[in-house]
Amino acid sequence: MDRLEIKSGAKNLAFNNKWVIWEPVIYFALFAAAIGFFQGMIEVFGNLEIFVLAFEVLYILVSVVFSVAYLNYVVSFTRGYKKNIMTLMKEFQEELLSVLAIMLIVFLIVLFWSIFLIIPGIIAAYVYYMVLYVKAMNKEYSYKESIKEGKKLMRGKKMDFFIFQLSFIPWIILCIITLGLALIWFIPYYTIAEAMYYEKLVELNQD
Repeated sequence: MDRLEIKSGAKNLAFNNKWVIWEPVIYFALFAAAIGFFQGMIEVFGNLEIFVLAFEVLYILVSVVFSVAYLNYVVSFTRGYKKNIMTLMKEFQEELLSVLAIMLIVFLIVLFWSIFLIIPGIIAAYVYYMVLYVKAMNKEYSYKESIKEGKKLMRGKKMDFFIFQLSFIPWIILCIITLGLALIWFIPYYTIAEAMYYEKLVELNQD
């Protein structure tokens, strides 16, 4: 796996199109802010906890759909075309239960291994790291198929991906030094780099 090649390609693409990557995130942030505002307004009137809970459930469900739709959005962009995030979210609404099942199963597996020692938990997290990517790019897959394929992609690549992530530490330090300003460039850069890494894994598994 040529990590430098992936990072170079991602940097060029990200720095010239950073707002393409930020656009859906900003929309989601506005949605989250609106949910928080309405919850605050409801709490002012008191004795309306059921509505506060309803907004929390709505936020969680939309977050789940957004997470998988956004991965599809980013990977599709690395392939050369820009999709509409709202259209993607509508498409993935019917996959809500499948995505929830994936998230829950992966969480429980990682939690189980983390109970014993930190290292096994970290390894488990990397084993299943690409599962959501698989689901995002293969909407027809069941949660079982997505988990199986995600594990297959990371077989023998966990350490390589770990090193790949470590290589971004200088950028994280820069973000801290600039009080977060560098995040404007770092978030699109890393997001695209990770998506391109996924694409390379898929390519290697097809060989």
